[in-house]
Amino acid sequence: FPGRKLATLGVDELDAWLMKVAPKWRNRRNKRACLVSLFNYAREKGWVPMNARHAAERTTQAKPPKIKQPISTWSPEEMRKILEVVPADYLPWVVLVGFGGLRTEELFPWDRTIGTKKPVLQWEDIRWDAENPTIYVSAEVAKEDDEREIPLTPQMMEWLKPFAHREGQICPDRQPGKGQLVRPQRQQGIEKPDVRSITKLIADELGCEYRRNAFRHSFGTYAVRKRKSVGEVALLMGNSEGIVKRHYKQVKGRTDADANEWFSIMPKNVNRELRVVA
Repeated sequence: FPGRKLATLGVDELDAWLMKVAPKWRNRRNKRACLVSLFNYAREKGWVPMNARHAAERTTQAKPPKIKQPISTWSPEEMRKILEVVPADYLPWVVLVGFGGLRTEELFPWDRTIGTKKPVLQWEDIRWDAENPTIYVSAEVAKEDDEREIPLTPQMMEWLKPFAHREGQICPDRQPGKGQLVRPQRQQGIEKPDVRSITKLIADELGCEYRRNAFRHSFGTYAVRKRKSVGEVALLMGNSEGIVKRHYKQVKGRTDADANEWFSIMPKNVNRELRVVA
């Protein structure tokens, strides 16, 4: 703006200039920050009015575009295969997240800080004998620090029945994405350890990449279709209604029939005996 005083520059022309010199939002944000610094310096020198927000402060703040990332889910058929092969200690993880909407972080105790444990769901938090069986997620366990109760459905009760006598934390210390001894493999008559992670085991059995958070995303997707209530599903998952609506209301390729099938998968329909070494 040759020949112009800073005090005469308006918001609209500064916005237009920023768009011209920095069409990409990140660069524009940096340019705007420099512009604001310049005007702040000018205000201290008395070159622009002292008692009002200057034009640079009132320019539009550049923000990244909102891009909706497609969520990953499992089909009912894929879930059956997963339930066939997942080792027994990790079966409750698949059931509670996939059929109950819990978070993986609410089940595995290791925090990002090495050696630090956080409270996780215990077998004692599952109320089997109550008139309305529930899973109690305390504020300490919940990711968002809000306690919630999740109905223990007949489907989950059937899957978890073999574990009903257990006490203490529900899942092992080692998270499913970490490499570990999964099961022995026999090669040329010699039994060798299989050190794949649980997630790698699942991916190999399905012949695809492991889909991160797909169990919880599947629950949200199918529960919205099954229950027809975004608010109800939000309470079960410990999310806001806005997040549930944005992520799970319309998921491409998933139908009401898929939802009915998902919540009808029972142990009697899945053959674990031939696939998993307990």
